[in-house]
Amino acid sequence: MDDNRSVYGIGTLLEIEQTLQLVVGYRMLNENDHLSLRYLVIPYPLGFMSLDSLALVQDNPGYKVVSEGYSTDSRASYIQMLAKAAETGKSTSPDVYYAAMDTLLDARLGGRG
Repeated sequence: MDDNRSVYGIGTLLEIEQTLQLVVGYRMLNENDHLSLRYLVIPYPLGFMSLDSLALVQDNPGYKVVSEGYSTDSRASYIQMLAKAAETGKSTSPDVYYAAMDTLLDARLGGRG
């Protein structure tokens, strides 16, 4: 992963192969003991219509960003963990993962951004 960019945020609208796709989630896949980042996307402007409308696409810094998604400081540690895992191709320690999830949960429950 390029050090000059981060993981695309939830809600980011990407142009992928001449179609518009909205990022709605992330998935780390373990392929032959190598982690790789995938984005869960739905077609825009149609959105989620059925499970068939969901797709996994590879991480690619070459996608054209049409609109950036919503981002807050509280999600930074989780995004950094995803980026680090994708960059190294290896799992980060469970402690890093749990700390990132705790940050997200605290923000959600505490109403902080």
